[in-house]
Amino acid sequence: MNLDIKPPRHCPYLGDRQGAGGVRSYPSSRNVCHGRPSLGWGFFRAIMRPFTPVPAGWQRKFCIFAHAKCPHFQENQAASAPGLMQRNGEGLSPRPGEGKERKA
Repeated sequence: MNLDIKPPRHCPYLGDRQGAGGVRSYPSSRNVCHGRPSLGWGFFRAIMRPFTPVPAGWQRKFCIFAHAKCPHFQENQAASAPGLMQRNGEGLSPRPGEGKERKA
């Protein structure tokens, strides 16, 4: 009997507040998304945090089992790869200004 059970492949942006090292492989209030910064409050002033808290339902739906379908993951992948297609209201199209020939 083969009991080689591989743990689920979670999103590479999932981690704890210090980084990706402390990720839980189950929905947890300690898991956060490092793919989306967020606005937080500290000492009576707004600060940008390098992460966003992720609700347990979202973690179950995307982060832990299906991160390739996550809109935040897809947005980061598109932004990090120049020339990729972007989504517009009617489907996918080249990014503005790409794929057009310049007239001399």
